[in-house]
Amino acid sequence: MDVVLGHAGASSVTLTRAGSEGMVRTTLRSDGSWQVAGNPAMHVSHLCLVLIAAIACVTPNPGRGSPVKGVEGFGQALAVAGDVDRDGEPDLFVSTTKRPVDGNAAPQGAVSLISGRSRRVMHQIDPDATSRGFGWSMVVVPSTDGRSHGVLSIGAPFGGAHGSGVVVLAAVDSGAEVGRLEAERDGHCLGHAQFGMTLASAGDWNGDGVNDLVVGAPADDQDGDASGSVCVFSGSDRTLLWRKTGTSGDRLGSSVFGCATAAGNGARDLLVGAEGGGYVVRFTRDGRERYALRAEADDPRLFGSSVCEIGDVDGDGVRDVACGSSFGPIRLYSGRQGNHLYSVAAPYDERYSVADFTDAIVDVGDCDGDQIPDLAVGLQYGQFLIREHRYFGGVALLSGKDGAVVRSIVERDRPNSGLGYAIIHVDGTSSASPGMLVISAPGEEYAQPRQAVVGSVVTASLPALRTRALEAAR
Repeated sequence: MDVVLGHAGASSVTLTRAGSEGMVRTTLRSDGSWQVAGNPAMHVSHLCLVLIAAIACVTPNPGRGSPVKGVEGFGQALAVAGDVDRDGEPDLFVSTTKRPVDGNAAPQGAVSLISGRSRRVMHQIDPDATSRGFGWSMVVVPSTDGRSHGVLSIGAPFGGAHGSGVVVLAAVDSGAEVGRLEAERDGHCLGHAQFGMTLASAGDWNGDGVNDLVVGAPADDQDGDASGSVCVFSGSDRTLLWRKTGTSGDRLGSSVFGCATAAGNGARDLLVGAEGGGYVVRFTRDGRERYALRAEADDPRLFGSSVCEIGDVDGDGVRDVACGSSFGPIRLYSGRQGNHLYSVAAPYDERYSVADFTDAIVDVGDCDGDQIPDLAVGLQYGQFLIREHRYFGGVALLSGKDGAVVRSIVERDRPNSGLGYAIIHVDGTSSASPGMLVISAPGEEYAQPRQAVVGSVVTASLPALRTRALEAAR
């Protein structure tokens, strides 16, 4: 029988395993480096124990005002909090999430509010025993009364009593929990629904003066296996305002986005993707289907895995829509009628085996000066070698006019970082400033052999894409 002893230091975790094969000791530091000593035959099986224990040891301690430290999974989701500390710079929520490997796994991860100016943790929100997958998704539902910065909704799509998902609601300013939504009780979901896998602000859906919340549950079995569902909940009393389900295999709720109405009357529409069915539906505030978008019949490729409202590309006075295909092309559609404008594939690079877009798509305004709004998307290049799969993440700034690459960055010196997994746009301080991007690199889960990658978050100026680390120096 093997014996495992663990020691958690201030900035590292050490596990020692002794058994019939000998002894192995591994130390994993908060900067992501590790040292292994002992019997080499035991290294691989031993490393997984170290990774599990390390999650708790390298999470920053907000009580001491510590700088953000990188851990694997840091940057799973991002959200703009507003200027909570009133220092003139918008602050950011960053989640650290490790996907549970089975239904009995302990909740892992946390959500940190990071000062945009000092890069210090202002407060941290930790999961309870039922919130598996905590921080998988996040959205700030802004306040309409001006007395607070609103409510942060945090998805835990593998949580709850039966693993069907929960959404934790916390005050942006303090991090205190103010409520929660459960898949079965509140969303009327069946099975392992992944309730909270996707989240969005719906705006004032029911007209009561309070912004409401959209929750996607793409694995909901209510109308067949993985039919999926999407719900809109009242921001004032958490009651269910509207619910829509897909058909078997659709995975409705794979992506959600609250957007300006195509009628241009100031109300809000809702974009909902169904990557299993290969479509995106635009719903009006009263739940009617305005139109449906579908990929070409011969190339669905998980169309609807991401969706985003962008600027008015076609010049008809209505903001348009960009849809992702989970490592396939990005397609742009007219926001008014839903007609296809153009598609764009990831830029080819002969140094890599494959070139793909990630599911991260954001509107960035006009960055190239042609009076047409542009967009930023995540990149992923793959390099498939014998017994080794390496991925190189990045970000591309695309022209809204025709999808041409205006500028791009690729993290070639740090494979498997996952750069470009999540991207958000932070507005500039004036109308003349295009603002900046916040880009996460939480680690690439598909790399082979599996590696522990220190998660990181960077900011990138627009349009130059000059990057600066949000986390402390490693």
